[in-house]
Amino acid sequence: MPNGRRSLFIAGLLATIAQAGGEPTVSLASLLDEMLDRGAIAKAPDPRYRCVQFSSADPSSIAPGVAGWFANDDRTNFLRVEQRSFGDGSSRQEYVCVDTDGSGAIVRGWATWNAHSFSNDTLRIYTTEEQWRTGDAAIEGRVADIISGGQLAGAPLSESVSPLSPEAERGHNLYLPIPFADRCVVTYESDAPLEPGAPNGSEAFYYVFNVRVYEDGTAVTPLTAATLDDNRERIASVNETLANRWLLHVAAADATIDLPGGAIASVMNQRSNEPSAVTRLSTRLEAKDLGQALRSTIVEITFDGSASSFVPIGDLFGVGTRAANSATWYQQSRIDEKGIDLACSWVMPFQRRATMRVHNRGEHGIRLSPFIANVQPMPWTARSMRFHAVWTPRFGIETGPGESGASDQPFLRVRGAGVYAGDVLTVYNRARAWWGEGDEKIFVDGEMFPSHFGTGSEDYYGYAWCRSEPFDAPFHAQVDGSGNMLGGWAVNARYRALDAIPFERSLNFDMELWHWAKTSVDFCSTAFVYLREGAELVDATSEAEILQAASRRIPQGRDGVEAARRVAGAIEGEYFDVVRVGGGEAYPQVASQYGWSGDAQMWWLYPSPGDTLDLSFKIPNRMLEPFVVNRDGVAHPPVEIALTKAQDYATVRILINGVEIKPENGSDAGFDRYHPTVAWDRIEVGNVPLRPGVNTMTIECLGMNPEAAPPKFMFGLDYLRIIDR
Repeated sequence: MPNGRRSLFIAGLLATIAQAGGEPTVSLASLLDEMLDRGAIAKAPDPRYRCVQFSSADPSSIAPGVAGWFANDDRTNFLRVEQRSFGDGSSRQEYVCVDTDGSGAIVRGWATWNAHSFSNDTLRIYTTEEQWRTGDAAIEGRVADIISGGQLAGAPLSESVSPLSPEAERGHNLYLPIPFADRCVVTYESDAPLEPGAPNGSEAFYYVFNVRVYEDGTAVTPLTAATLDDNRERIASVNETLANRWLLHVAAADATIDLPGGAIASVMNQRSNEPSAVTRLSTRLEAKDLGQALRSTIVEITFDGSASSFVPIGDLFGVGTRAANSATWYQQSRIDEKGIDLACSWVMPFQRRATMRVHNRGEHGIRLSPFIANVQPMPWTARSMRFHAVWTPRFGIETGPGESGASDQPFLRVRGAGVYAGDVLTVYNRARAWWGEGDEKIFVDGEMFPSHFGTGSEDYYGYAWCRSEPFDAPFHAQVDGSGNMLGGWAVNARYRALDAIPFERSLNFDMELWHWAKTSVDFCSTAFVYLREGAELVDATSEAEILQAASRRIPQGRDGVEAARRVAGAIEGEYFDVVRVGGGEAYPQVASQYGWSGDAQMWWLYPSPGDTLDLSFKIPNRMLEPFVVNRDGVAHPPVEIALTKAQDYATVRILINGVEIKPENGSDAGFDRYHPTVAWDRIEVGNVPLRPGVNTMTIECLGMNPEAAPPKFMFGLDYLRIIDR
């Protein structure tokens, strides 16, 4: 956020939080205990706090309806830059990410960076005014070490996702709480250029920090090196608990419910003599089409006669329409050849009565075996709240890039008091391009500007760079990302513990839909929220509309997604095997906007001059049949290669089976891949020695065109093709 509006927000926040007295001390230990207490989020916070967010969001976004609301340069933006001098004569320049007065805690940190031009310099976290004044931060180190590298805590409190993604394109997450006393400041220091929006030559640094600000008078023990050391065993224990979060057990087969299409079954009708809570739901779902059944099976929950949830079973249990293995702190799933086991651990308080029914809105029958609700006594107090899962289905939403194509899609509207606890987003993407460039925008208690304004949909869900690899962690998951860049399905989930968002009067949550392509998407969200007595949902989808939406046939495969263009006879670069990387990283890159064959290339990132990349590829016998093969089994057919070029691409030498190939002009200077914009070209390289079966390609980085800026190196191979004369 820009400096002015954030300062005004914090000033207003501190002015509206009431004076407290005699509250227990908040500490690292108490916050870790609260994190593991699933029932804590079901009660109004005590002590009271507001959850706010600081991020590198584009400061051009000022207000809805004003130009810039969908601006997208969400990197390397800071509150301010300070040139600081200290009593020992030292000085440094610090870029301020977070600055807030009062007591509180950082409860989530997320970051990513353009690893091709990132210095990974110093992050400092000051947890008192005295630390800030003297420059002696409680936490200091390289940003990657602090956020996800284990300097403060091991995984999963501190880790990057997805572990299947290239290291350079992961989201980095820190869930270790960092309490602060009278002030919290987070800064970044680097000798690298740090220009707002990261234009060419500046490093790209994306960050989000979620921060609790407690009511005045709340006693907080700030984090220091000593308190961190004192809590090492507790941190290790919490990590162990979060890592071993699987609770699923195969359900007993002798208590099945067979539910024909269109039928309704009661699965719980419990009256209690004392206030209680459902602490866990579990079931097993079997169906002819599991994906369809996860959407078409509606779970209806009421507590004390009031509607709580009317939501597809797949969304309630965190998987959307995708039958997949996943385990978070709140929701878990496990598949086998016959069905899917499901469990969720939301704590759902009630006073006297709880009922649950299942509606099968599909064409075919389903089997539930069984549907189990664990119930235990829980006092009902003035702080007690009721659980709600709110499904908002939207189909065929027109979208596209920039101000003209982007729109804000409502996740939740509430009037009254409660706590926002998380969400699941199920997307069907009809284009071979990224759908999630949009930011979360959360307005609390009538704010004119949202106190939560993010940097991208994938950032909100913990990952980065549009990556498609699945992951699950305690508080975020990508159940399926296969449709992120290729079209099709994507299911993302975010669950809140310490970063839950309390509200007293209202909450409006919008997720910006900002697509790289002009297309349409299905955009179905489920919000999890606890509401106080008297609070009400606003503009929620009616039960009749939900039943109708659940009855729709879901897309199969990549229905409606235009197939990728492929060059006939091409041996695709993305399918080459990486044998050895002498420097940097190499892996397939998927993107539809560049015109690559198959919408992908083999990408080599940030080697240094002299580094080499060794690849191998296979040629079927039939491709070489028209050509003369010598006694060594080698033919010399004419070949073309398709190479990417851009402003940050290197000059390279290429060898195939140990023989150097040259550009059409015969230059000995290699292939200069510099170009002012991203493009590609086909290059005929003459007769090349190839053999049936495995062949090798070696790329050597020679340097860069002097016109290129910034000075970083990349290479991209779209395909190799034997020319049929």
